[in-house]
Amino acid sequence: MAKETLREYLNRKIKSSKSTLAEEKKKASKYKSISAAKKAGALYYTNKDGKVMAAVFAEDLKQKLGSPATSKITITSLNDKPGARDEKIPPERKPVKKRKPMNFKAAAKRKKK
Repeated sequence: MAKETLREYLNRKIKSSKSTLAEEKKKASKYKSISAAKKAGALYYTNKDGKVMAAVFAEDLKQKLGSPATSKITITSLNDKPGARDEKIPPERKPVKKRKPMNFKAAAKRKKK
């Protein structure tokens, strides 16, 4: 599973809260642990050394499922591509005969021959 980078996560959160990086970092002095900052909804906290750190757990960076409109998976059929064959399978083609599965004794006899 692909993970979202820390930069992408923080930029997305800052953009969704309609705030700036400077404003979010100013809030960091109020919180001394990741969990305290997360509970308050802040993106940054101040560690023991007084350094401003991002309040993000590893689980937060896991890729979330996107909506179908934003997914990068596209489905095309062979007939949509240029030069694809538009042939139809003729109805007179014989279907493949389905065989019954062999039991153990029949398989052993067949192998001996």
